[in-house]
Amino acid sequence: FCAFWIFSSTSLSERCAPWRGVPATERYSVHKLTVAQRRLTDKDGTAKSQKDLMQAAPLMSALIELRQTADLADVYAEACNRGPTWRDLIFKSLGSLSSADAGVIIPALVSELKRIGLEPAVYGFAERSLRVMLGAF
Repeated sequence: FCAFWIFSSTSLSERCAPWRGVPATERYSVHKLTVAQRRLTDKDGTAKSQKDLMQAAPLMSALIELRQTADLADVYAEACNRGPTWRDLIFKSLGSLSSADAGVIIPALVSELKRIGLEPAVYGFAERSLRVMLGAF
């Protein structure tokens, strides 16, 4: 799971020494969705899981606000395509987001997945699951 967010990194400015690779924001935020669920089996996992979600949500929201939703959707789809374990972890985390965060992140992902020609239902956004995630019933 860690290799996923390291795959694509950004370098800090040359004023920072030494140079370090910083994970791309979209990769790091999706990574946080996966580890949030994996931590639930660890000691003190619930608190760490909540921390992971509290880190992922504002990063994802910022990407959306900065009109980088395409990058986020690409990485989201890539992670989901890594298999059922990854999909389950990500879907559970999305379902654990606050209603305010889910109300921003999920519609943006659904819209972008459609725009790039991917079927949202394949990526966890079937009509019923959307209503449940967004608190419609």
